[in-house]
Amino acid sequence: MPIAGPAHWLVPILGSAGRHAVLVFYLLSGFLIVQSIGHNIRTHGVFAGRSYFFSRLARLYPPLLLAIVSTTLVAWLINGLALNGSVSQPFKRWDWAWA
Repeated sequence: MPIAGPAHWLVPILGSAGRHAVLVFYLLSGFLIVQSIGHNIRTHGVFAGRSYFFSRLARLYPPLLLAIVSTTLVAWLINGLALNGSVSQPFKRWDWAWA
């Protein structure tokens, strides 16, 4: 019995679970978006697009900015301390694109 690769017995199960997880994600996202719009309408009496847009920005951008800053910091530490995985010449792998 293989322990890895396409012939492993878990591949069909996990592939199916992945498809179901995506379906559940879309269903929950749609439900939450409709609930959020409904809350906006109940609060303002009509759909306030500007208020909705800025509330979404206020909810989504802080974690995004934290992820960008922390990823940049980790990459800087890895390269600055010359740890395993550091790149001594940045973008060396992509030099062929400009040749």
